[in-house]
Amino acid sequence: MGLTEADAAKAVDTIFETIASAIKRGEYVDLVGFGSFQTGGSVDDLDESLYLDKNPDVRDAVNRRELSSGRSHYLRSGQYENRPGTPPHRRQPHFRLETPMPSAQLRKRVHGGEDRAWFEVIGKTIAAELLEIVRTRVQLGPKSRVLDFGCGCGRIIAHLHDLQPTLLYGTDIDEQAIESAAVPGQTSESWS
Repeated sequence: MGLTEADAAKAVDTIFETIASAIKRGEYVDLVGFGSFQTGGSVDDLDESLYLDKNPDVRDAVNRRELSSGRSHYLRSGQYENRPGTPPHRRQPHFRLETPMPSAQLRKRVHGGEDRAWFEVIGKTIAAELLEIVRTRVQLGPKSRVLDFGCGCGRIIAHLHDLQPTLLYGTDIDEQAIESAAVPGQTSESWS
């Protein structure tokens, strides 16, 4: 790029200083093709019962009164150990599926994991890939009707709506998932 070694070093240092400053402010930094940087989840987001379920050694220590709580273990060491059940990293902007968000148990059953951030990211990725496939075959507009057959808890259809405004419908045989996807004030019907 025509830079001297000193100028290149200064540019790299500036980039890392900028990343560090953003992280200190609690921001999420994503360098496409390189990596993502973020702070860990907040202790305020810790689901202590989930943390104890996922870490039986911690649960047993709490039961033996060697630890006062799962929260105290998380604060002292768990947050540095990449333990299962720790709060997910926060990403900005806030999650798309603000209301309703499926329970951790339903996310695990549907997605294979409880992490809210990955549940969202994978849903958005699938929605974008499906939309690209559909666009090679048909033009969609605001009055187009799309049926998500097997919509589950609606994580893909919510992102489809953001990516391509259309009339969206979903159906699934999983009653728990459908109940989770129901939006207050909108109609939902079920048939046996």
